Amino acid sequence: AAKEPAPEPALTPEPLSTTVAIRLAIMEQILASHGFIKIHRSYLANLKNATSVDMDNHTISFGGVRIPFSRRRKGVVLGRVQVV
Repeated sequence: AAKEPAPEPALTPEPLSTTVAIRLAIMEQILASHGFIKIHRSYLANLKNATSVDMDNHTISFGGVRIPFSRRRKGVVLGRVQVV
């Protein structure tokens, strides 16, 4: 009797990633209808997904990721974040 070959290991596809070069101001316009706001000159965020806000250090946490928000946008952040 012929021996059957060992089965091939299951291949997991690599996650797809895409790099897009687009101005933040344009992304801000596109994502505004989805709840994103500019919180820093380098960051847009959807504050509905924020897990904590540190007003002293001007950072917002999203799970284990902390990003800064500018002092100038502190009022916007306070106005949009939901206090629990």
